[in-house]
Amino acid sequence: FRLGGGVSYSVQKYTRSNAIGIPLINGKVESLDPYAKAGVSIELNFLYAMSLNIGTDYYLVFYNNKIFQTLHYYAMIGFRI
Repeated sequence: FRLGGGVSYSVQKYTRSNAIGIPLINGKVESLDPYAKAGVSIELNFLYAMSLNIGTDYYLVFYNNKIFQTLHYYAMIGFRI
């Protein structure tokens, strides 16, 4: 089990155009947004040097006075050096 949090950096680039599609303004929005997460995973070690990590994380991202929620599933294979 794990709990955590941090800051998420995001960049959104856009181009505004007029009614007939001619690009007029290029812009960019950058933000640093706090997030919190909770997750669970299991790690299986086999053949001494290999491991398999399977889990899920639940994220809450606080962006522009709104809360976005997501589940992140993963499976990773690792090798010990």
